[in-house]
Amino acid sequence: EGAVAPSATPPPDPDDAHAFGAWLKQRRAARGYSQQDLAGMLGVSAAHLSRVESGEKRLSDEGIERAAEALGIDPHELALRAGVVPPALLRALARDPRAFLAWCAAAQGA
Repeated sequence: EGAVAPSATPPPDPDDAHAFGAWLKQRRAARGYSQQDLAGMLGVSAAHLSRVESGEKRLSDEGIERAAEALGIDPHELALRAGVVPPALLRALARDPRAFLAWCAAAQGA
């Protein structure tokens, strides 16, 4: 059996998905959008968006990009909040993982 490469994005932790959903709901409300409004901008149903906000579903990569645009948020930030590491960031981390780990250690000590 061959080795299986790890997925760039691990399965969502239910608590993380719920936290992202609550954060997304807060950002949506702060912009004055109803679920129907934002769902239309994302190209999903209001029912689907409701399940994202409750932590039951995840946004697609395209949905993340559209949500970032609609909410005025950097797409990388929104993806990370959703538990998705954008490929460009993965490549940057892979180029110099020691620098990233050093930064993490320094940030934890701050």
